[in-house]
Amino acid sequence: MLLQFIINGVAYGSIIGMCAIGLALIYNTTKIFHFAHAGIFTISVYTFYFLISKLQISLILSFFISSLFSSFIALLIDKLFYIPILNRKATSTAYTITSLAIYITIVNIISIFFGNETKILKQGIDKTYEIGSAIITKTQLLEIITYLLFFLFLFLFLSYTKTGRLLRAVSSNYKLSKALGVDIKKIRTIAFFLGSFLAAIAANLNGLDIGTDPHSGMPIFLNSAVAMIVGGIGQFIPAAISGIIIGIIQSLVVYKFSAKWQMATTFVILLIILLFRPQGIFSSQKRIEEKI
Repeated sequence: MLLQFIINGVAYGSIIGMCAIGLALIYNTTKIFHFAHAGIFTISVYTFYFLISKLQISLILSFFISSLFSSFIALLIDKLFYIPILNRKATSTAYTITSLAIYITIVNIISIFFGNETKILKQGIDKTYEIGSAIITKTQLLEIITYLLFFLFLFLFLSYTKTGRLLRAVSSNYKLSKALGVDIKKIRTIAFFLGSFLAAIAANLNGLDIGTDPHSGMPIFLNSAVAMIVGGIGQFIPAAISGIIIGIIQSLVVYKFSAKWQMATTFVILLIILLFRPQGIFSSQKRIEEKI
């Protein structure tokens, strides 16, 4: 039984991890706490649902169309809302309130057109595989494999490509990168698109696994935000690793106690990290001159 809950935790953690690294790409590059990330998650899975159920488009094609569509919506949000705020040199509070307003608007629009009830994207019983005394569904296995593939891709991308190194540079020191002639607009676009695409892929996989409703994006977003902070602000890959850890812990909490304690346990972990290791579990202390 314990093995079963660990497998479930790894699968759910894979969803959190993909969303977390997507959020980290956006936050570390722009310093926007992007609540609308939860809205992009919801847009993707409902677009996916609409394409397969109403337009009868194939599952695989619908999967990628909805992921790309929601990623372009994220770019539109940045251009129409965040960049004008940036040009007016507003405070971070303006970004937060705007992002939260966008999320609430997205949820309400989806509720109007699709209702608040849970939508099932995949009919029938999913194929399962036995691992000892536990089982893993085909969708769960796909979630884990997709997570591992993106993890490897992003590690190589951030470590060995010019664009990846520029993303890390902008994340580390925005002002210095701009002074050295880095194309900030291009890097910002890449961060928003790639980060949102990861959230969209995670949303569609999660929808195939357990279905969706208009509010499904926010719990994932909150878990992803915790994973990003626990891994270390300014880091990318640690956010994905923390997502897996959080997924396993939440699953074990369900195993030992009750599902109602999942989120509470996650935020207790966050509070402990903020009290005793605010730089994150995968980060080292910075020198004074690096904090300036």
